[in-house]
Amino acid sequence: MERVNQKPLLHYLIKQLHGSKKISNVIIATTYSKEDDVIVKFAEENNLGVFRGDEIDVLNRYYNCAKKFQIENIVRITSDNPLIDPRVIDQCITKFEDGEFDFVSNCIKPINDDWIHDLNGFPSGTTCEILTFDVLEKIESAAEKKSDREHVTSYMINNSDNFKISNIYNNSDYSDFRFTLDYEQDFEVVKKILEFYNDREIIFFEEIISFLSDNNEIKEINSKYSFNEGYERSIKDD
Repeated sequence: MERVNQKPLLHYLIKQLHGSKKISNVIIATTYSKEDDVIVKFAEENNLGVFRGDEIDVLNRYYNCAKKFQIENIVRITSDNPLIDPRVIDQCITKFEDGEFDFVSNCIKPINDDWIHDLNGFPSGTTCEILTFDVLEKIESAAEKKSDREHVTSYMINNSDNFKISNIYNNSDYSDFRFTLDYEQDFEVVKKILEFYNDREIIFFEEIISFLSDNNEIKEINSKYSFNEGYERSIKDD
């Protein structure tokens, strides 16, 4: 709910999502925590679906949200990616539909017979995941590790033999660009991007790449952080 140009970051995420041609509904899956009352209020004021669930067991929250709203196919977008590109989402959905997959993402890739997390040339901040409700129900029952409960889809990646998985790649490698939100430095970068593109309805990631390439001092603000640090910490906790 941090504000840029007098609007909360969640506003920009929702605006980007509305740029998708394939998403039919947007639901905010937040927590029972008192501090998230403001998120529920935002959802209600903007006529968005909202669900409240467990703060730590995110997998359970997703499952119960999807069950309540009777969602057949779930597009998982995390709110720390307020500049998600709607075209990337639609690419993932198209791949998901055409191949009748259980799970499709732009941030995983196959290595030998396994799948690993990788940006596949996409900048950090454009992560998209799509899965069926049937698969979500299976992993809700099967996943036991704390990391799998927190990160929702990691159980499938670690047990890929049991699922039909695919991915998409970007034609150019922009994986050294970062406009996700994990640290204060990340917010500084995202703030400068949003201030520069203040009047834009939808901001495409190539435009952000262009802005950061022209302003390398901004790109360097959060360059010391790496993709997937949160999941790696969870693995250590396991």
